[in-house]
Amino acid sequence: MITISRQLELDTKNSPWNATEEPDLCRWEGVTCSPSNDSILSLSMSGFSLSNSSFLPMLCRINSLHSLDFSNNSLELIPEFLSSPSLQDVDLSYNMLDGPVPENMSSSLVRLRLGSNSLGGPIPSASFEPLQNLMYLELENIGFTGKIPPQIGHCRKLALLNLAKNKLSGILPEELLDLTQLQVLKLQLNKLDGGIPDQIGQLIMLSVLNISWNSLNGTIPSSISNCANLFSLSLQNNDLTGSIPDGISNMSSLIELQLGANKLYGRIPDMPPKLQISLNLSSNLFEGDIPKTLSGLYDLEVLDLSNNKFSGTVPDFLAGLPTLSRLVLSNNQLSGVVPNFSRLVTVDLSGNPELGTRNEDENGGEDIDDKFWFYISMGLGYPIGFCGLFVGAW
Repeated sequence: MITISRQLELDTKNSPWNATEEPDLCRWEGVTCSPSNDSILSLSMSGFSLSNSSFLPMLCRINSLHSLDFSNNSLELIPEFLSSPSLQDVDLSYNMLDGPVPENMSSSLVRLRLGSNSLGGPIPSASFEPLQNLMYLELENIGFTGKIPPQIGHCRKLALLNLAKNKLSGILPEELLDLTQLQVLKLQLNKLDGGIPDQIGQLIMLSVLNISWNSLNGTIPSSISNCANLFSLSLQNNDLTGSIPDGISNMSSLIELQLGANKLYGRIPDMPPKLQISLNLSSNLFEGDIPKTLSGLYDLEVLDLSNNKFSGTVPDFLAGLPTLSRLVLSNNQLSGVVPNFSRLVTVDLSGNPELGTRNEDENGGEDIDDKFWFYISMGLGYPIGFCGLFVGAW
């Protein structure tokens, strides 16, 4: 450790790793030792501005090392010590790592974070098959190409899988849907195609599912309502067709539903009653009246129905949603009178040329507030004028 600190020039005065100022290595910043202080269990060097990777082979000599955090630096080489049998937790995210993911990694790994680097190429299938203890795998924003390897499905303990912001293509492998312990699955901003498999309903532990910004087609499977623990479901910006499954109303934990920018149509069913963050149905093919199935969303903050073919009037129940802060109805075919919304609600009605305000409709285009203050001033003017005459005469 002293050799490493000198090689990284971290042994200078006021440095967090200075053996002269602090000879007890277990008191160095980011160093965690065993209770008996006879071995090093964890190193956290996140944000140390490291760019020199030459020290990494020395870490192989620390056989007791369980956890390593080198995130938020400028390292360029993936260390070979990832195969160290004692390693359980590795975080190398937000560096400048280049080259392939090592095929030989510790079978003891529980958590691996390599996101926001420049690794590129296909995801090596052989790397993950032995990782039977892996629970958290984060490989987002790396530049991966090719398909999602089915071998990831062998990591049966996975609770979090993040492959977002890559260039992955092809269909969702069925093996991925055997990961029944998954709680978070993030695949957004890739080039995935094909349909959403019916087996998605097997992932009953899911709390977050994000497959947005891909090229998925087909319908939303009704089995998705089996994912009763979902609180965030994002499928927007795909090529999904058909109607929203009726069973979605049974997803009682759901607080965010993003279905915008697809080709959905038909009846809009009852929505999950606890929706809070957002309901986005924009840029689809919905038509007809805005359905009363939306009237029970008493906790909803954002409702976006823009860029559809909704017609008829803006229903009064929308103005009665108590927590609504933003309502987007732009670019539809709505007409008639707009209800009075609270000043705390931002309402976008643009692109509906036949809509009018309640004041305009009831007063032939003259604002009722203007008339109100006109008559008030006239009423006040008479006694004031009368008193003025009376005082003058006196």
